[in-house]
Amino acid sequence: MRGGGIIALGLVCAAAVGALYLFGRTQPIVTVERSQPVVTTSPCEMCQGRGQVVCSACGGSGSTTGVETSCPTCKGKGRVVTGSLLRRARPDRALGSAESPCPACRGTGKTTAARTTCPVCEGRGRLPCGTCFGSGSRETGSQRVWRAARAELSWWERLLSWLGIAPDENPPPQVRPDGSVPLVEHHLRLFETPARRIEPIAWRGVRRSGAAWEVGVRIRIREDRSEREEERIVRVQNREVTHVLRAAATP
Repeated sequence: MRGGGIIALGLVCAAAVGALYLFGRTQPIVTVERSQPVVTTSPCEMCQGRGQVVCSACGGSGSTTGVETSCPTCKGKGRVVTGSLLRRARPDRALGSAESPCPACRGTGKTTAARTTCPVCEGRGRLPCGTCFGSGSRETGSQRVWRAARAELSWWERLLSWLGIAPDENPPPQVRPDGSVPLVEHHLRLFETPARRIEPIAWRGVRRSGAAWEVGVRIRIREDRSEREEERIVRVQNREVTHVLRAAATP
């Protein structure tokens, strides 16, 4: 009787140690949020994407009016020399010469040109847009929040780290005996909504792909009273899901 009790106690202790070892190696799964800068390009609102705006000085015509210049008739003096018929017949004599206001500028010495090249746009009628600097587009920066599943250190890994043994920062995702991957399941649930349900129905295994790990999974999506099945490749690196890619359908 005493021997049976010892055996039973030993089995209980072994089961407890096994359970502690199993659960101690289980990596807790958490949700993390990463902010990524996103730059979007849109047509400039000021120039409507053309890169140029109408010159405000000439209204787009390329020429302006009302520019004062020196009178070419009197050369800016405002007066011209006039004379009698005798002076016109005998230019060598100054008899009868006189000055009178210039009829072209009315004595002001200046005239106003009818049309002249716009000095602002140099006759082009357009100026580079000051908002987009002539590119026709504007870049707008924003932040995109990426939610992902991450596997934290297990109790066993924490214990080893306390003992000076650094844990593997990029281990393969943990796999249950039925082939499912808890990290991937948690990540897929992040994309569920009240109207969309995602259910893994077949696992394709875990394989190495460069510095990352790839998990193949077939999922069933129920949305808007419809149902479809799709293949996904989930990439995991440094204990965190980085990408979910479509894969070719597998029968």
